[in-house]
Amino acid sequence: MFKQLHDYVKQNYEDGNYQEAEEEYKNWSAKYDQAASANPAKKASDYQLGYEQATADFEQKHSFHHYPEKLVDFANQLTENKMQEITEFIKGYEDRKKELKTSKK
Repeated sequence: MFKQLHDYVKQNYEDGNYQEAEEEYKNWSAKYDQAASANPAKKASDYQLGYEQATADFEQKHSFHHYPEKLVDFANQLTENKMQEITEFIKGYEDRKKELKTSKK
């Protein structure tokens, strides 16, 4: 099963499917680092960052990203929680996405 996951990620990476996400992460990371250095006491949680990113995506693009939540959870378990920050970010993003979709109805 782990080999299948590896092959899937490798194939998508080679096909260039992660380039947009990588660029967005770099932009987000720069903003986060700047905000954290300006006021270290207000460092947001990874969950909160995901929550805020969903809000920003909705306001700017009127659409959301799809993050492979179950795949990341599985990878987090395999790596003994070394992907916990990503897992929390996705949880915050997905929770806000659900709220925004519900309020649109």
